[in-house]
Amino acid sequence: LWRDKSTCVVNGVMSGHRTLWKCAAVLFSVCVLLMALWYVPNLLNAHASPQVGPHRSRGVVSKSGSRHMDGTSSRTVGKDLQQKLPSFDEVRDSIRVERRWFDRLESFILFIGYERSGHTLVSALLDAHPHVVIAHEYHLLDALTRFSRTQKTRDFILTEMYRHSAFNAQYGRSSQYPVLTAGYHYQVNLWEGKCDGYVQVIGDKRGAGTSMFLTNKANMKYVTELHDIVQLPFKVMHIVRNPFDDISSMVLHRAKVYDEVKAKGGVFDRPSLLRRIIDHYFLEVRSVVRLNSSGLNFIKMMTAYSEDVMSNTQSALQSMCGFLAVECSADYLNGCARVVSKSSSGMRDLVRWSHKMKTLVQRKMKAFAFLNRYSFLD
Repeated sequence: LWRDKSTCVVNGVMSGHRTLWKCAAVLFSVCVLLMALWYVPNLLNAHASPQVGPHRSRGVVSKSGSRHMDGTSSRTVGKDLQQKLPSFDEVRDSIRVERRWFDRLESFILFIGYERSGHTLVSALLDAHPHVVIAHEYHLLDALTRFSRTQKTRDFILTEMYRHSAFNAQYGRSSQYPVLTAGYHYQVNLWEGKCDGYVQVIGDKRGAGTSMFLTNKANMKYVTELHDIVQLPFKVMHIVRNPFDDISSMVLHRAKVYDEVKAKGGVFDRPSLLRRIIDHYFLEVRSVVRLNSSGLNFIKMMTAYSEDVMSNTQSALQSMCGFLAVECSADYLNGCARVVSKSSSGMRDLVRWSHKMKTLVQRKMKAFAFLNRYSFLD
């Protein structure tokens, strides 16, 4: 009797264990199934439409932390807003584009140059023209290296540029808070992100990114490939700012002390960082020269000076519109002039420049004609 009872107990325990193992196996199978249902569609979507869009997909917040009229920093504002705004990939397909708008296209615009030199301002002013559309920091040349075969088409690229311009017109350019930065507005409130019936000039603004991308000589092939796809002559805008101000601004932002130095005053002193930024700047300068002397007959380049854009906006815009072969009305010129500050900030006064560093930059500048107008004292 005792052995029978013991056998029943053992059998019961074994049966219970088997039941637990069966439950665990079922639970594991359910988890695997749920993971598969989530992972496989996302994997297919990733292959079907990779994120080849802008350098920064969430786009209103400056890493520079520039200050607004109310005293708040764009970095502070950005932390609150960044999570609330959609990315370009989330709204891309909802932006309407009509192919007939591209029937009168005459040229494709690219930007090249240096960080902190005024590309965002110039591109915003040109994007406000009724027949010019400029994507903001899509970084098209770099994206071209990742495009699939179906994306390397004229229709896809033109549509992407138009949609990205519309996206940034609505949500703000990634270099700044949507309304105001550094004393001037980027929102002209004319034709940003749209066109008046047709587009004559379309393209992408990624100044310093283009320069750094082309420091690799092998990447010049993507310039030719892009031209072969869009079948339009290239107009390249080269934006220049006083190198001493430009390099100083780059130093402050690289050291992440821009807000502090601007607010508290004083002079930032880090010679080793200054020397690295000087070398970086002239690496980008040589990249500009390489593109301009490439011998590619479909490229025309214009050098525009940031100080001229700020001091005499209408005259500078007339020159740029002439280069792009688009007419500029008085309403357009006046609207742009209203939002541009007439004073440029002297960043060089916020960084300690030794006589040795000043002489080094001045000597390097002499090799490039488009920098001859500048000195430390200007």
